[in-house]
Amino acid sequence: MNNVVRYFNTAYLGDREVVPLLNAMIYVANPAEKDSAHITFQGPFFSPLEAESMLPHDLVGAGVSVEGIANFFEHGQQTIFLKCSSPSIFKYWHKPDGFLTQHITLYDGRNADFAMRLFDCFHRYDWALKLYVGRVATVRSVKGQYRPDLFNSIERPLLEEFIGTCFDHARFVDMNDIQRLDLIERMCTRLFSRSANPVRRVSA
Repeated sequence: MNNVVRYFNTAYLGDREVVPLLNAMIYVANPAEKDSAHITFQGPFFSPLEAESMLPHDLVGAGVSVEGIANFFEHGQQTIFLKCSSPSIFKYWHKPDGFLTQHITLYDGRNADFAMRLFDCFHRYDWALKLYVGRVATVRSVKGQYRPDLFNSIERPLLEEFIGTCFDHARFVDMNDIQRLDLIERMCTRLFSRSANPVRRVSA
């Protein structure tokens, strides 16, 4: 079943200050992660034509409210996500599995200890942000298959600023948990500092 091709319609988040930091956190937490900050709102589909026929391009620019941090630990998943709300996205919601939670996944891995420590780090901050939909896309997904969207989306100068040296993917792959948590903590500090001004006023 691992080679079953599925398609999802996805809203990728926009904001020139917040989203690069979110993508950097997702990458540092798991450099093998496939996707940049997004909300999946339709799927799975098993035909690209069916998915593309339902893709609503008028969502671009719609407001998205981030309303807190949560996890799926009690369901046996090491998943950490931002709870989101967007009436504009929900208008087009189509998830046959019945899942209704709009969310941005920050970490979805296998390391339970790291996930718990990462959640403790995130939980110290007040995740109340205003973002917007930057673009929508139909995404092809095959379980276990790597997709370079996140790797291509991260802003290397931003990461270089935090690590103080040139970007090298291997450096992030080889980081230990303490190094990852320290780096993400500094990114959170940047995100929620007054100078970053992360709250964007966009109507939902």
